[in-house]
Amino acid sequence: MRQDAGSLMYRGRRAVEDAPCVARMRAAGAIPLALTNVPELCLWGDAHNLVYGTTRNPHDTRRGPGGSSGVVPNTGLLPDVGEKMGEYTCVGPMARFSEDLPLVLKVLAGGAADRLRLDEEVNLKALKVFFTETEGSLYFSRVTPEARQAVVKVARRLREVVGSKLRRLHVPELQYAMIKWFKLSAAEDPDLFAKILGPSGLNVFGDLLRILLGAGRHTLAVLAAFKMAPAFRFSRRQDAEEFLASVDALRDRIEETLGDNGVLILPAEPSTAPYHNQDLLFCDSAGMTALFNILKMPATACPVMKSANGLPLAVQVVATRGNDRLCLAVAREIERHFGGWIQPGVPN
Repeated sequence: MRQDAGSLMYRGRRAVEDAPCVARMRAAGAIPLALTNVPELCLWGDAHNLVYGTTRNPHDTRRGPGGSSGVVPNTGLLPDVGEKMGEYTCVGPMARFSEDLPLVLKVLAGGAADRLRLDEEVNLKALKVFFTETEGSLYFSRVTPEARQAVVKVARRLREVVGSKLRRLHVPELQYAMIKWFKLSAAEDPDLFAKILGPSGLNVFGDLLRILLGAGRHTLAVLAAFKMAPAFRFSRRQDAEEFLASVDALRDRIEETLGDNGVLILPAEPSTAPYHNQDLLFCDSAGMTALFNILKMPATACPVMKSANGLPLAVQVVATRGNDRLCLAVAREIERHFGGWIQPGVPN
């Protein structure tokens, strides 16, 4: 299959062997149908590149479709982001129906599937349910009223199922999640861009001129990411280690609160799907999911309702590491009660 990561630098390159995740799926009887599009070098959220063009949202073609999933390390993918960042950029299941997720996850996880205990029945009535409707801003929140409403609806439904009081969990770090993501990249792998783009990197000014002349070699998103990266570098390795320690401390705090039978419900994104190139101005739309990539905690995104302009709104269900089955069980209940997948073009 083609393996060019949406980059002109790798255009035409083909994989010489299956990545472990692909090999496992094929061995289980899966039939590969197509390759999906990605942002150039997977460095941004909007799936646009100069090889295949732009992926459009079927609910509103002016917007990006979004979409991210991860559990299994990306070993074998190109470009290889290195051992450290490979822990945060993963392959995982996406499905129209929640009932398909455990099977695909079990296959993808391979020998590690036993640790996830996906066949173990989850007693929803024994769950502790925490929720937060916003990113924790005291003054101005980018989470829209409709996105908050989706969380409240799910929380109320789970209160009926669980039969106990819900608890609000304040996670102020959500406000700065994208900053933490960029800092994490700098702390874990300061040479990340050199590995992806080569030692010479990019000539941003030259590439901007090429774009103006219609001969661009990279998307604006890649140029923006390359230009932003130095702002998050650490001058001392000690500072980087202290930052990584703070990430571990945050995860420990949240996991201690949730325990082995707790889930956290919060918006999957602060609003509906962003317009194409909108994230060049506001690059924090993925922050609420990015934080849990940083923390290596499982999260499942679940559609709940449509916005006033007909776009799906989703919540995410977060649990502690190894408790993916809790996320999937709650996802099934959300789907059962709210209807699940929203077909494009169907009126509210």
